[in-house]
Amino acid sequence: MPGDEALAEWTARLLSDEHGIAVLVVRDGIVRHGNRAAAELLGEPPCGMEVRALIDAGSSDKLAALVGPCGPPVAELQVARRGRLPLPVRFLCLPLGPSEHVLVAAAQGPEYRGDVGRKLLAANEDLVALTRRLARDAGAERSERQALQQLANLRELFIAAVAHDLRSPLHGILLATEVLGSLPDVSVAHLRRYADRVARSVRRMAQLIDNLLLSARLEATEPGLPTERLQLAEIAREAVDDLRPHAEAAGVGIALRVRGDTQMHGSGVWLGQVFANLVSNAIRHSPQGAEVEVELARLGDRIRCTVADRGPGVPLEERERVFDRFVQHGDHRGAIGLGLHVCKRVVELHRGRIRVADNPGGGAAFVFELPAES
Repeated sequence: MPGDEALAEWTARLLSDEHGIAVLVVRDGIVRHGNRAAAELLGEPPCGMEVRALIDAGSSDKLAALVGPCGPPVAELQVARRGRLPLPVRFLCLPLGPSEHVLVAAAQGPEYRGDVGRKLLAANEDLVALTRRLARDAGAERSERQALQQLANLRELFIAAVAHDLRSPLHGILLATEVLGSLPDVSVAHLRRYADRVARSVRRMAQLIDNLLLSARLEATEPGLPTERLQLAEIAREAVDDLRPHAEAAGVGIALRVRGDTQMHGSGVWLGQVFANLVSNAIRHSPQGAEVEVELARLGDRIRCTVADRGPGVPLEERERVFDRFVQHGDHRGAIGLGLHVCKRVVELHRGRIRVADNPGGGAAFVFELPAES
């Protein structure tokens, strides 16, 4: 039995007389619709007639059972034809509602069987194709609903994460200004110390906003890559120099090593963001007294870049997901989980690839390779 939607569409197709199969739509015992094939079979247009008037009196009980609530789906009835002998007809009854039915008729005389059999076969193939299409459409609709629900969940997660990560640096700024305002005598040393705290909080918010804007730009479209000839080592050195005060405040050192020529074509601004995100991430996950190692090495036609820390590392089961949006790992949480996602997108736009591995000395090593200039 097809679903309601499939049954209604199939009935409409049969009533259009596409296959020449006799079809009657009966509501409250009255024939409301009948196609040309039904009129030819019954000898007169049936619309508006009582269905029992079309059936020989000897088949009235079978008709009542067929359209009853618990009757058989198929019954052979004697059709009363004006001026001719009754004709045995096999009726298939498909309920549309409590008092509405579709009757599909197939005459049983030898002159009808072969022709009707071919028509029923064609109609059945049509119904199968229709049912498959409706099932496919229903599956697509379910997928769209799931995608919309995932988008709604992602939006809620995004709002919660942004609110959480902006609150922390804002509280730091507020606390520093309150402490300065409560001191009776403010020395230069106090001013410098609290100014450094405010500056660190502002830098954290600026990095968060930069990642948000860049992530939105990368995900909204496939942007045209602004390229220039550059020395990747200089881009890395600038990022390390910018973050060195942040590392010193955390009690972490940074070492930069370059082996070979690192000339390439790419976006210095975007690649600078990659180094800034990876180094900042390494500082955040490193214990006091540890050293973040940044290494660039020319390997044939590629440049391999490694940013390694001495933190807890990244478990194997998290290494694929760690580059997804809004995914954070470890006990030291970063800015809403966008930094590594931005790194992956920028590296891929430069025809490179990025991965996370174990640091031989303990910790995590983020490794990405980019095409070097020939």
